[in-house]
Amino acid sequence: MLAMRGHSHFDGPPADYMSRDYAGAAEEALLTLLVMNALLSGVIAPLITGSLTVVALAALGCVIVGALLWAWHLADRSRRLVAAA
Repeated sequence: MLAMRGHSHFDGPPADYMSRDYAGAAEEALLTLLVMNALLSGVIAPLITGSLTVVALAALGCVIVGALLWAWHLADRSRRLVAAA
């Protein structure tokens, strides 16, 4: 929600402008999250719910993919910091 400078929401601290870049990035992140959740619940879940072992292996696979993506993110971030210095 965009707020005007100096106005507050629910008697909280005054809000500041949120840039359109920030709002666009937040919207893209939300869309990605919604698409991934739809794929997980609509495609993957029906395929793996036949056996508890398959569910556990699929969960392990998701954890491994998440860890690899996180490591890739950290490596890319450190590479960018070194390049910027």
